[in-house]
Amino acid sequence: MTKSKFTLTIIAIFFSSTFLIAQTSKEDQFCETVKGVILNLSHRDSIGLSQYLQKGDGVYMLYKDLVKDSYKFFETLGFSDTTFPNYPFYDKVKFTTLNYATLPMFDCSKEEWTKPGTYVDTTQIDHLLSNTAKILMTSEEGKDQPSTLLLFYILENNGRRVVVSNKEGYSLIFYLSYLHGKWWLTIIDKITIDCRRR
Repeated sequence: MTKSKFTLTIIAIFFSSTFLIAQTSKEDQFCETVKGVILNLSHRDSIGLSQYLQKGDGVYMLYKDLVKDSYKFFETLGFSDTTFPNYPFYDKVKFTTLNYATLPMFDCSKEEWTKPGTYVDTTQIDHLLSNTAKILMTSEEGKDQPSTLLLFYILENNGRRVVVSNKEGYSLIFYLSYLHGKWWLTIIDKITIDCRRR
């Protein structure tokens, strides 16, 4: 092997191992963030949860407003705030081993999930927030601007939907977005299990 081929081989090994370490670190951070978000939401710990909210960016909560899907922005999550849609939160949800697999589906007729556990599907990008915003843009409210829609696409395209479900039907659905080298809680979904939307 020539000196230049040897050097190129060493460089390739260095960059591939650096990439693997970065990926492992990103996945470890993702798993720890999932655990932390679930723990702090289930204990209604506003202070603990604040470390997972990017300052100034807050969190969007998707919910059913009578008969239509809607959302509301919260700069922080304080659990004494009774303006949260579909209050209260998720007292009976616990973290289980994180499964990288197809997400469970909620069956409204049975009021249960197709499988219990904590799931993330890294092969899919979910657009529930941006789709909700587009529908609201075409309605009489016209509350959203194209720049808002672009922000939602950024959150979704850099995000992952996490579903935590158990056999009793309790659940928590949220999105973590990878922004500026860190995973942040960006969206909470309270629409999926609200069967008035079916």
